[in-house]
Amino acid sequence: MINEVTLIGRLGADAEIKETSKGDKYARVSLATNQKYKKGDEWQEKTEWHKIVVFDPILAQMLERTGKKGEMFYIKGEITTRSFESDTGTKWITEINVPRFRGAVKRIGLGGGTSGDTATQTVSSPSNSNKEEIEDIKSAADSIGPAVNKLKKSILKMKDDLNQAIKDKKQSDDVKAKRDAQLGK
Repeated sequence: MINEVTLIGRLGADAEIKETSKGDKYARVSLATNQKYKKGDEWQEKTEWHKIVVFDPILAQMLERTGKKGEMFYIKGEITTRSFESDTGTKWITEINVPRFRGAVKRIGLGGGTSGDTATQTVSSPSNSNKEEIEDIKSAADSIGPAVNKLKKSILKMKDDLNQAIKDKKQSDDVKAKRDAQLGK
């Protein structure tokens, strides 16, 4: 089964950054997407608002720096529904969750306003965009490096513990075999 959502839209407000109980950053944003359709002889536009929750700490850090109202973003995540109790009864919320490792968040262009304004800003200031993307990559690398080293150490410790357990088991078996031999079993 597949639960995958891809959206391109503009932020309705600056990204809201929070921390989990473990201290990992996550972000909440409101994303607006527009759909144009023809009603009679006139074109109409409908705006949908999407609640987005980004649980990947690296992407949350990027949103903390670049997630400003009016910025255009590409979001890839999954639909989730949750409930909570309020004074008027049970309320349901549908959100787009961007989980660790399986989601994506990418800023498109450099500014708010109409798409024409964004295209002009993108063309006139490519170096700023590249610098920010480089900073995002450096930040991701800085976050990943220590985690990889910690994981390597953890794996090596587990390997050492397993080898010690094998040695202990072999010694125990040897002692048992000697005792059984002495008892004539």
